[in-house]
Amino acid sequence: GAIADEAYVGEQLGLVETLFLDFYPDSTLYRLLPLKLLLCGELNLRTENGKLTLYNVYSGYDYLAFNWGNEDVLALTNTQKNTFKNEVNYAFLTRLLNSGRIVEDASFYEGMNYEDKVTQANMYERGFIKAGTKQENDVEIYIQAIIQTPYEDLVAEPADKDYTNKGILHAKKDVNGYIRKKYDILVNKFKENYGIDLQSIGNVVLK
Repeated sequence: GAIADEAYVGEQLGLVETLFLDFYPDSTLYRLLPLKLLLCGELNLRTENGKLTLYNVYSGYDYLAFNWGNEDVLALTNTQKNTFKNEVNYAFLTRLLNSGRIVEDASFYEGMNYEDKVTQANMYERGFIKAGTKQENDVEIYIQAIIQTPYEDLVAEPADKDYTNKGILHAKKDVNGYIRKKYDILVNKFKENYGIDLQSIGNVVLK
């Protein structure tokens, strides 16, 4: 990716601060941020078929690289900003999980059956929020749901045949209370151990 245009770095930094850094206590950032934060003018990466894909963020070996250091930053819609927020925080948090800097709580997995296929028809009653969930990606799936969904949507009554994250904490979907149990373990653990309030990230939706 190209280096950020100086004329737009202020705007870009504002985006990174309000939709990413501000969600974390300084002590946590100091401890857990990678060595380098790169501000890029363009963040395009070639995929297998040689096609250029535009990224909001890219997590590298010792860096996080951010897009939008160009004039387009002035015209970002709220929808684009929400996507930026979701992707950047998800990239940071999964990076910490994958490197073992953040360790999930073993009790999150208690009583969960990962042997039998998780299907759309049986996932909610079994404590899963996505079909095909495996043990190694369950925490990440939950984190993604929490950081991109306001609490009021998580507890709202879902419509029939709704397989979005809406209502996953409502009795209609969470018939056995397993989802709430896993949600609470995850949210409390992140707060207590790392000072990270996952739900406060989910509650920020620009409209």
